Amino acid sequence: MKPIEQTKQFLIAIASLVKGALDARANDGKISTVEAGLLIASNTGKVFAAVAGISEIPGELNDLSTEELDELRYFVMLEIGLTITGETEALFEKYYQLFSKAVEVVQFHRNIISPPKPEVIAE
Repeated sequence: MKPIEQTKQFLIAIASLVKGALDARANDGKISTVEAGLLIASNTGKVFAAVAGISEIPGELNDLSTEELDELRYFVMLEIGLTITGETEALFEKYYQLFSKAVEVVQFHRNIISPPKPEVIAE
């Protein structure tokens, strides 16, 4: 079983961005250019930390135990500030599926930008 630290770093970044965007929208129902800039600036470190280890996330998710899934579920809810109810459990399942797809997309784009080096076979 692999540790789930990189997955947590990614979730911290996403949760922080979501929370910041929701807070910015709470004022007037939209996010201004200034608010978007502040949101990005205040989360740059978290985003860089998340992206740095993103290649580890698929392996962490493939090796996820039921206990680790529960740990991530509650971790995300606490990070975002949700109260844990049946409704948030169902919502989390949908977000977890979206998160898994997001990891696949990021990994795909990362391979396009920086494709893996071909293996050299010695003759």
